Amino acid sequence: MCARIAIRIDEKDKTRWKDHVEEEPEYADLSDLIRTSVEHQIRIDKREEKGDEGPDFADELRFVLQTIEDMHDDLKSAQSKLDKINDEQATSKDVGKTIVAIRDIMEDSNDDN
Repeated sequence: MCARIAIRIDEKDKTRWKDHVEEEPEYADLSDLIRTSVEHQIRIDKREEKGDEGPDFADELRFVLQTIEDMHDDLKSAQSKLDKINDEQATSKDVGKTIVAIRDIMEDSNDDN
C-alpha cells in the first residue's frame, strides 16, 4: 500500500527541482527525485552513525545497478516502439509498391488492347 505525503516548499525551490528533473533523464518525475534524494540521504546518515566515513560501495553499486536496469528497461521499451514504427513503415512501402505494380500491369494491359 502506498502512502502519500504533502510538503510545502518555496515556489522557487519547486521550479528549480522540476527543472532538474527535466534536465536529468534518471528521474521520472518530481516525486522520483524526492524519493531518490531521501533514500540517498538515509544511506549517508546511516554510514555516519556507524562511524563509517568511507563510501558504502555495496549500497552505491546497488543504486547504480538499479538505475542502469531502469534505463535498460526504458531503452527496450523505446526500441520496441521504434521497431513497431519501422514495421508499419515497411508495410506502407510494400502497399505503395504493390499499387505501382498493379498500375503498371493495368497500363501494359491497356497498351496491348
